[in-house]
Amino acid sequence: IYREKKYPINFNLLINNCNYFYRNRKQYKDIEDIKLLNDDEERIILSDEAIQAFISTCQNEKCQIKLSSIIPLHYLSYKFEYPELQAITDKYIEDHSDELVIQTLLFNPAAEKEEEIISSNFSEFIKNDQILQLSISTLDRIFQNYKKIKICQKN
Repeated sequence: IYREKKYPINFNLLINNCNYFYRNRKQYKDIEDIKLLNDDEERIILSDEAIQAFISTCQNEKCQIKLSSIIPLHYLSYKFEYPELQAITDKYIEDHSDELVIQTLLFNPAAEKEEEIISSNFSEFIKNDQILQLSISTLDRIFQNYKKIKICQKN
């Protein structure tokens, strides 16, 4: 279940693919509904597309992984300890890191590495409309880092 929407899944396939569910299978034995995220993860927003891709991979079905779903899919692969999906998303993120910097920050506002990347290449990222979706505090940190970089370059 995610935000009161139910997604059917074959639990046997889930425990075969996700170490978390395999390790905790007895805990879930008599539970019909499993929450995808805990209450402490409420700030995380998952698209239906990302959830469907996660479920498809858990069910050993082929699916298209879109750029817009990769960060949430990556998160779910680590949360539920799905090694095969972790490897796929790690590689995808590595291969498309420049395209995913802002999306990573939108998903995880505390991603310092991504803030540094944007600060170092501010003149390029400022052209991307997605940057306007970042919080004011994140933009402020990026801009402050950018100013420090510029000052260091002058000296």
